[in-house]
Amino acid sequence: TLVHMLTGRIPWSNPSIASSAYYWKVINWVANGVQPTIPTDLSLSNECINFLEQCFRNDPSLRPSSQELLQHPFVKEN
Repeated sequence: TLVHMLTGRIPWSNPSIASSAYYWKVINWVANGVQPTIPTDLSLSNECINFLEQCFRNDPSLRPSSQELLQHPFVKEN
């Protein structure tokens, strides 16, 4: 995922908790539409943050298509 590429960590990762119970909790979050948090410890551009927000929309009717995302300023400028 883009969050993994930006941070080097999988979304919702918690290095201090390495148990199977935690991973089931993550699967539950994904199944219930909990969005990963946008990393605050990185210097992300406003375009990048907006791109992530667009990608994380739970409702598919509100989420941009792949073609629309390819036209996003973050993608076009990078």
